[in-house]
Amino acid sequence: MNKIDLNKYQEFVQEVTSGASNSTMMLNQRLIDLDRDTGVNMALLLTAAIGLAAEGGEFCEIPKKVVFQGKPLDEDTIFHMKRELGDVMWYWINACRALNLDPNEVIAENVRKLEAVSGVNMSLLLTGAVGISAEGGEFMEIVKKCIFQGKPMDEDTQFHAKRELGDIMWYWINSCRALNLDPNEVIAENVRKLEKRYPGGSFDAYYSENRQDGDL
Repeated sequence: MNKIDLNKYQEFVQEVTSGASNSTMMLNQRLIDLDRDTGVNMALLLTAAIGLAAEGGEFCEIPKKVVFQGKPLDEDTIFHMKRELGDVMWYWINACRALNLDPNEVIAENVRKLEAVSGVNMSLLLTGAVGISAEGGEFMEIVKKCIFQGKPMDEDTQFHAKRELGDIMWYWINSCRALNLDPNEVIAENVRKLEKRYPGGSFDAYYSENRQDGDL
């Protein structure tokens, strides 16, 4: 077996990586161009895409530990999942904001898309956790290609992003169903959590990094 020269591979990777990925200045210019040419809030979109992928992973981590590592599925664990679902929704709403999408219309489009699908048999909790993570990655893929690889942020791309957000919501609702949670209460808990975390009513880097006990 030939030994791989990682230094040579690193040089190869650099050559086949886009300018917006290799250079902060080119990335900044790409974001400015997209903001100007499409009317999409790219800072908000990137925040939402990264947040959906990250928070979906955090939610998925909990059922993984319950199913495979013996973590008890007790009241504290369910409350933890409730909070993670609230975080997913927060980023999901920001993704809709960035793309100027009506959140209700995103869900309606998801319903229209799924009307022709039948016979789906799922274990809701695991399906919801894996689905949020997977669909968050698909949404992130669109944003990544627009920012770093020159994909146009045109009407078709925004419609694709809208559909992916609908898919995330579908899995999010199934996660709530699996845990017998009222979706409105999940969002209300997210509001309570953030109001308590930021007593001044707005984001504060200090409180973000120095959280109280129990602030998940």
